[in-house]
Amino acid sequence: RQGLILLYNATPEVELPGAAGDVDRIPAGAVSILMGDDPATGWSMHTYYVVFDLLVAILLGTAIWGLVRAIRRPVRPARSSARAAWRISRSVLALLVGLILLLFPVLIGVGWRVLFLSIPDLALVLAILGLLMLANGLQALLRLARLQTGRPRA
Repeated sequence: RQGLILLYNATPEVELPGAAGDVDRIPAGAVSILMGDDPATGWSMHTYYVVFDLLVAILLGTAIWGLVRAIRRPVRPARSSARAAWRISRSVLALLVGLILLLFPVLIGVGWRVLFLSIPDLALVLAILGLLMLANGLQALLRLARLQTGRPRA
């Protein structure tokens, strides 16, 4: 003869990576308390967002720093074939990561519109980080191509 109505500001449309259990634990915990049991414990949503924000700050800072550093640094020939292969691999990897981040909403089947409506902070981070990684990869490949054709940086 007990009932529970629980309203909270979260959406089931798109599960938060790594936090789905935290969101699901809220109604389960409320039912446990109602039944006289102890609720399950784990990370709070506050802790999840602190960790998420720190990770985002590190990733965005690194991507911006790498792009600015690469644009300001003159193009120099690689000292060895291994270093040249590393430069090409790193550039291609940056391009692939950028493309994956930009295609992520489509790959998980929700699209950008739903992601921006459901989790706008995550959508913004994915879009900015994806564009930064794409820019990093493109500028690196263009610089390598310019080096191969013998044209110096303008």
